[in-house]
Amino acid sequence: MGQADNGVNIWQWRADRGEGLPADVADLHPDGYVDQYPSTDDLFFPAREAGNPVADTEQPVQNLVAQGPGSLAPAETQPVEGRGRWRDGRWSVVVARPFAAESGDEPSFELAQPVDVAFAVWNGSEGDRNGQKSVSSFVRLEASEEGLPDAPISSTTVAVVLAGVLTVAGLYALGSVLFSKADAP
Repeated sequence: MGQADNGVNIWQWRADRGEGLPADVADLHPDGYVDQYPSTDDLFFPAREAGNPVADTEQPVQNLVAQGPGSLAPAETQPVEGRGRWRDGRWSVVVARPFAAESGDEPSFELAQPVDVAFAVWNGSEGDRNGQKSVSSFVRLEASEEGLPDAPISSTTVAVVLAGVLTVAGLYALGSVLFSKADAP
């Protein structure tokens, strides 16, 4: 979660948000029973009505910042986009953001400028609770145009390519962590 003099920018993708999900809790869990408000209007969900991005269940990716434990908060802007897809027992997730930061609480990226990245997976079906999750070590990532087609490349295109690389690297690293947890006595 960073520290007071060195914050972190977190792109959080959630499987329970975004397109393709049932519109109603009863559709998502047809055999469950939940006491809930008699109306689904935003009036009964004050955080959503106030525009709190953490309460936004439509966007699958949130742009968060933290400067130490207990300081996690939505970033000033929400330029990060993404989506996930479950197929053949696996998630594929892509997140992207323009290289230029829209606010001062998140980093800007440049080609050939290394940046440290890390990945975390919270999996409730594996017993993860609260802050308990699988976390990778930091990996140094450097994006370049080398090996890319000669067509003009926008910063958004590079961000999408970077996001794909990050996703593959992160899933590989986390898969290694999860498999090593399963093999542990």
